[in-house]
Amino acid sequence: MFKVLKIEKNYLFLNIIKMDNDSREDLFLYEIDLAIENHSPEKIYKLIKEYEKKISKGLIDIAYRVYREMVTDKLLDMEL
Repeated sequence: MFKVLKIEKNYLFLNIIKMDNDSREDLFLYEIDLAIENHSPEKIYKLIKEYEKKISKGLIDIAYRVYREMVTDKLLDMEL
């Protein structure tokens, strides 16, 4: 289940609530949301591999873009 919290400058903030009757897609999005909150691209990668044959390619593509962005941000934050 999704509940829109707010919309701000092209960003949509969702409150994703875990329910017992959630679909695989809902569970995947919930887990991705938790990984984003915890700044864990490694978790997102694991979720992509776990769900890639179970849910739509569109959701996997979205998660992969988030993963790439998080990895890029981490690399840019590193000091050489």
